[in-house]
Amino acid sequence: MRRELRLPGDHHHHLGRAARRCHRAGAAAGLDDRIEVLGLDYRQLTGTYDKLVSVEMIEAVDWRLHDEFFATCRRLLKDDGLMALQAITIADRSYERAKHHDDFIRRMIFPGGCLPSVTAIAESVKRASDLRIVDLDDIGRHYATTLRRWYENFNEHWDEIAADGFDEQFHRLWDLYLCYCEGAFLERHISDVQIVLAAPRWRGPLAAREPEGERTSHSRPSARPRRTWPASPAAGMWRRGHGRRPDRGRGWHLGEGASAQLRASPRTASAMSTTGTIMMAGMLTPFSI
Repeated sequence: MRRELRLPGDHHHHLGRAARRCHRAGAAAGLDDRIEVLGLDYRQLTGTYDKLVSVEMIEAVDWRLHDEFFATCRRLLKDDGLMALQAITIADRSYERAKHHDDFIRRMIFPGGCLPSVTAIAESVKRASDLRIVDLDDIGRHYATTLRRWYENFNEHWDEIAADGFDEQFHRLWDLYLCYCEGAFLERHISDVQIVLAAPRWRGPLAAREPEGERTSHSRPSARPRRTWPASPAAGMWRRGHGRRPDRGRGWHLGEGASAQLRASPRTASAMSTTGTIMMAGMLTPFSI
């Protein structure tokens, strides 16, 4: 028999809490007068934007609606705009089977959800829009560490979570969920990718060089003087991935991990032009900088 797990409170209650967290984060960064949180379905938005950022939202979109998702994003994007998409993906060889079958995650955690594959994303983009993929970074190898930190934080702060009305059934369910997903990332059955898509009139740089003084341990030495290029959209929006700085997250709510990497990069703001849009966890948040 299928059991339904209900969270305490209602949709508007949780949306209101998420909105307040966004406002507090904006105020802490001195940007509270530049951020507007909208509790809208992304398809209800109007206007056009220079930038769209979608962070692990497409997994909640049924595979039959992927074309609608990318068509809507294209409608909202200016002809010279960019879209950054972060998505948890499933291996291409498993996609066709997974999209037609329920598993533990789809039954108990994300009803109606569907992990896309990289190929499925590319084919949907081609069918539904004139966007093109200009950058892709697979950060899946870091995500197992992120899930392990989430598991530890979740259990460390369980008393606070229980005080909000969550019971032991929820505790056991999320312990299983976090460990289940950690194993899937370790085995590379699923991964996490950051993709930059460009509208037809975008003509920006496609690569970035590390600024002087920021050479990483894997950088190769060069006898020639190094040339510094303008940061690419991928560098500005995505250069830090899940798990690379897991200690930056605070609070027990698991959504912190997805949004922290955007706040962590000092080049994020410079990569966004006059008007931008950030899509996080099913919310589309217009802002101006």
